[in-house]
Amino acid sequence: MIDFHAHTFPDRIAAAAVAKLEQKAHATSFSDGTRAGLLRGMKQAGIDHAVVLPVATNPLKCASMNDTSHALDGLDGLTYFAAIHPDAPDWHEELGRAKQLGFKGVKIHPVYQDVAIDDPRFIRILERCGELGLMVVMHGGADIGFPGVEKCSPKMLRHALDQSGPVTLVAAHMGGWRNWQEVPEYLLDTGVYL
Repeated sequence: MIDFHAHTFPDRIAAAAVAKLEQKAHATSFSDGTRAGLLRGMKQAGIDHAVVLPVATNPLKCASMNDTSHALDGLDGLTYFAAIHPDAPDWHEELGRAKQLGFKGVKIHPVYQDVAIDDPRFIRILERCGELGLMVVMHGGADIGFPGVEKCSPKMLRHALDQSGPVTLVAAHMGGWRNWQEVPEYLLDTGVYL
């Protein structure tokens, strides 16, 4: 059993990060947000493996986040993806370094990164990941913590894919949280994984 969409935070900020997310989303977390908490939850639920998807909300922290993820990748049944931010000044080089470090893919989150998926900054990331053979996992659709914010609807994702080269892409939340009615119209013929 594989959990393909997990998140953790460094121990020193996990409690504050989880509290902030719970408050924004009006939801209660099932974990304390730490790596140890994820491992406990996996054991309780019978999960054999999890893919941890870090989200870079600061464009200057991608390299340090990726160094941390690389050190943890493969330990205790956890696979870590790289983090990239569309405003990272060294985005091109950092994606190349992610490939060299052996990451299988990268995580992007247009809502938390405050850039629409069909913005040229994300299109260049999709193209580069396609060239490098890095899978892209992205948050799809609305986000419960940001009501009314539209950054990655299925229609917007289709627009981005029409402009980028081929890329292996997973649109989380069945292609578009609370935008599911758009998924058949815009994504079913794209090869995007849901």
